[in-house]
Amino acid sequence: MSTKSFWVNSPKLGKNIQIFNNRIHYVESEGEECIMLLHGLGFSLFSMRNIYEELAAKGYRVIAVDLPGCGYSTIDQRQKFTVEHMADVLIEFMKVINVESAHFVGAAEGGIYSMSIAQLYPEKVKSLTLCSPGSLTNKYPFFYKQLITPMVGEIYMSFLSKKKVSRFLNWIYFNKTNLTPAIERQTYEPYESRATRNWLLYLLRDYNDSAVYSHLYMISCKTLIVWGEYDNAHPVSMSEKLISGIRKSSLEIIKNVGHMCYELRAPLIAGYMEKKLLRKEASGLIEE
Repeated sequence: MSTKSFWVNSPKLGKNIQIFNNRIHYVESEGEECIMLLHGLGFSLFSMRNIYEELAAKGYRVIAVDLPGCGYSTIDQRQKFTVEHMADVLIEFMKVINVESAHFVGAAEGGIYSMSIAQLYPEKVKSLTLCSPGSLTNKYPFFYKQLITPMVGEIYMSFLSKKKVSRFLNWIYFNKTNLTPAIERQTYEPYESRATRNWLLYLLRDYNDSAVYSHLYMISCKTLIVWGEYDNAHPVSMSEKLISGIRKSSLEIIKNVGHMCYELRAPLIAGYMEKKLLRKEASGLIEE
């Protein structure tokens, strides 16, 4: 696959498979060592395009997934999409596409899902790269915090527009010059669908990361935590619990960038990953 085509956020790009009655849309590059990319809720695999291209160009087998209910994947509404169930679905996904184990890169909620997989299925996770993991905080705009409230959320979601998404992106991008009309349009595009909007509500309401944070000690793989210096959505202080709770972890603060550090500093983060996690000589770089 040409990585340049990945700039287009489209259901026509990539592949689709059925996992537990959920259609999972994903793209992958050819390579040896497997790296799984998991985006945050409200986004899609399009947000992982830059880190995908960086790692694919280095010869890794990179798989970027539209999480169930996001982008161009669907969810079976009879299922309760807890963090743990999302981990189960993604493990089944790996099984179907013949991935025995992988390095995981997770952004926001994608980072929490990655940590849950590392706790529940440690043999499946070679390393973790966590990009400002977490979900809605009290820092988020009022509109988005209302989405988790039954009935109220449905009303607010009905007013979601490209303009509102553009305002949100402007809020989380520290350097506004990096935000283009094409990025705004393609970020919003999957959420023009009423079904996808409803699925986002269900995902946010089923989300609970308390068990993940209570069992950080169960994460035994090497873990790289990266955080934007000026992250409005998830303040850098949120990293403290992760660093103290995950034994084989290290933290990199990405200068002059906000929440979307994994998108805007993809070459830098890919370099950190190769130095600390992916190369054989990285085994001694993160102390136990």
